[in-house]
Amino acid sequence: MKHLLTACLGLAALTTFYSCSVERDIVLNSADKVCSPGLRERGELVIDGSRKMKSTGYGGTSASWSGDVAYAVKDHIGLFASVRTLDEHYESRPKGYAPGAQIKKFNLTGMRTDVAIGYFTGFGAHGKLETYYGLGFGSIDHKGAYPVNYNVDYLRAFGQFGAGYDGNILSLMGGVKLSGQSNANLDKVDITLRDAIKHKDGKYDVLLLDPYVEAQLGYKLLKLSMQVGCNNVIPYDMNTSEQNRYYLSGFYFTMGLTVRFAHRHSEKRQWGAKKYWEMP
Repeated sequence: MKHLLTACLGLAALTTFYSCSVERDIVLNSADKVCSPGLRERGELVIDGSRKMKSTGYGGTSASWSGDVAYAVKDHIGLFASVRTLDEHYESRPKGYAPGAQIKKFNLTGMRTDVAIGYFTGFGAHGKLETYYGLGFGSIDHKGAYPVNYNVDYLRAFGQFGAGYDGNILSLMGGVKLSGQSNANLDKVDITLRDAIKHKDGKYDVLLLDPYVEAQLGYKLLKLSMQVGCNNVIPYDMNTSEQNRYYLSGFYFTMGLTVRFAHRHSEKRQWGAKKYWEMP
């Protein structure tokens, strides 16, 4: 199991950093923290708040916040709800930029709410596995001189898998999230932009892949949480190879606090006792 955990964390890390090497100009989705609660026992409650820091181009800024609440309603069954805000300023300079050349500037604001249900379990003394499936509802408002102003509402259906290590001082989690996103209101967008992101069948749906790695450092109840990841488009059946440039919102890094209420943190256990998930 140790080899499985190491392989999962390593694959998530490599995928994250490899896939974050490309920047795009126009954004119709936001790269956000993946909610990975890491539940291990019935009755466990996890509350997390964090701020996202990401590259938005030359001189760009990001001030986006997120909040997560997860609860283990039964042995191996968990629920979570998440809120993601978006407040980013982009400044993008063309290749071969020279002083005096046009700088593309625009602002992105919005919000998304996710809800999910999933399965979790443990292995060994500290290992944990989880998989969740849910829906997300969000919107993005684009304002700026480049290319046009527009608003996009979207619906996401997603599934995710993660594996990690749970210790009193250090916790680790890595995995991948796969989402299908359906965009609405694109009839109000400039026709050039709209046609560039349309599939050959006339739809505006897209598949998104989010690899991530998260570390939490503290002691039992309260830990500092840090997550790195990237949001990527899986291309399929597009009108043009340029299509993908309208989706990626790039590499991100989040930092926040995680509060975890769990029986295992308040009860003394004898050496050799049953694992937490084996208890009645």
